[in-house]
Amino acid sequence: MRDTPVTASKVVVRFAPEDLDLFRDASGDRNPIHCSADYASRTVYGERLVYGALGAIACLGHIDLGPDMRIAKLVADFQRPMFCGVDYAVHRIEGSPFCVRLMDGGLPVVTVTLWKDSSPRKGFESTGVCQSHSYWKLSEPVCRTEEEIQPGLRVSGRYHCDPTALVHLCDRWAVSATASLVQTLLWGSYFTGMDLPGRSALFFRLSLDFSDHQANDDTCEVLDYEAVVTKVDPRLSQVRCQATLKGTTSQAIKAECMSFLRPSLDSPNNSATEISQPLSNDLAGKVALVIGGNRGLGAEITRFLVSHGCTVIATSRSPGAQNGVTTFSGSAADAAWLQTVRDAIQKQHGKLDFLVCNAFPAINPLRMEFNAIERIQAYLQQATALVLNPLCVFMEMLDASGGRAVIVSSTATQRPVKEWPHYVAAKKAIEGLAEVAALQYPRVQTMIVRPNKLLTEMTNTPMGRQNAEPPSRVASKLVDHLRGPAQPGLTLLEFPEPA
Repeated sequence: MRDTPVTASKVVVRFAPEDLDLFRDASGDRNPIHCSADYASRTVYGERLVYGALGAIACLGHIDLGPDMRIAKLVADFQRPMFCGVDYAVHRIEGSPFCVRLMDGGLPVVTVTLWKDSSPRKGFESTGVCQSHSYWKLSEPVCRTEEEIQPGLRVSGRYHCDPTALVHLCDRWAVSATASLVQTLLWGSYFTGMDLPGRSALFFRLSLDFSDHQANDDTCEVLDYEAVVTKVDPRLSQVRCQATLKGTTSQAIKAECMSFLRPSLDSPNNSATEISQPLSNDLAGKVALVIGGNRGLGAEITRFLVSHGCTVIATSRSPGAQNGVTTFSGSAADAAWLQTVRDAIQKQHGKLDFLVCNAFPAINPLRMEFNAIERIQAYLQQATALVLNPLCVFMEMLDASGGRAVIVSSTATQRPVKEWPHYVAAKKAIEGLAEVAALQYPRVQTMIVRPNKLLTEMTNTPMGRQNAEPPSRVASKLVDHLRGPAQPGLTLLEFPEPA
């Protein structure tokens, strides 16, 4: 691309949950990372992701594609995850090729690049065939393992988007591009999120070559596609696929789809392993409350506490429980709800020996820019509430029993991550709360735990998993400390850096 001026319009793009639903209906892409709020809440992202191809369609709404303009090639790069309720600025780069980006402050999230075809149309006359209803073979995404997805794997199918939803989608984003062009974007999302790789996919790039395609108009045909995996990079969990799409009256469209793979949330690396029998009775008669105790590190802490005879109550945002554990579903940021949990513990057990503050919001990269101020503020408020509220509600119970409060922090307080200003600040804030709690309740042992990066849903991305440690190691060492005698005051539990 030659150097040309970049123009940033004052127009911003903001997605709503209804936009995701409309795209789902138009494309047939029902991948739960986009469609299910419950599923998405248990991923590293914490909420539903906006479809990358929906961002690309929003970009097309800022390109004037006249009725006679033909497109030779389109490349859509999905550089960062997108979320509902965020204002993304539109940046355009004039010239040939033509480029439109959605920007989150200074960070690009989606880039669409178009190459125009100035050659005259070849001898071809469209029959105007347009399917009157949608057609796709899959209603649920295929679950493929990384072992299955290898070079040479082939899939095929037939596809047609929902024509009514397609019209609404184009109207919503003021898209002047042809229906056939938009349908190929919908196909790319459907193919990647539903077929190959399927459920575990994170779409990264879609390249479409229309140089042999003659029906570059509003004809929207049924497309037969054949695709093959051409390359797999196990270091990055990245997959490349080449595909050919062909309608009944047109020449082929060539496509390349690139995506990353996410391990299943139910894989052994992301869930607690059952202990078949108790390891000891060292904690028999003790009562513990684990905030955020059904996933990741919290689930492992719960598991080890139970294995040493402790009675454990866990809180969780979503329903779910481990064997022998009482679970309350709700948000620890809700102080009134926590009081009902306290009353239940007081009535049932009459005391509390351990409080483990483990819950924390999902970490999505942010820069300290104007566009991120509200999100950083909201993150700080929510994250600190998940620790402040339990301390305020339960410290008196711990003081009465000479108990212990555990605040799970992070080595990021000592080694900050550049794109985590909100996370680093929040972890430093909760350490400050722990320090003051130790002064106000000197009979309680207040323990700050600083684990390294852990392999949990919070880090379940190709880059996030690198150098991440199993949470069981941290949980085992922490519970070993709790098995020993209490040391009133402030203590710090740190871990050596991984090799």
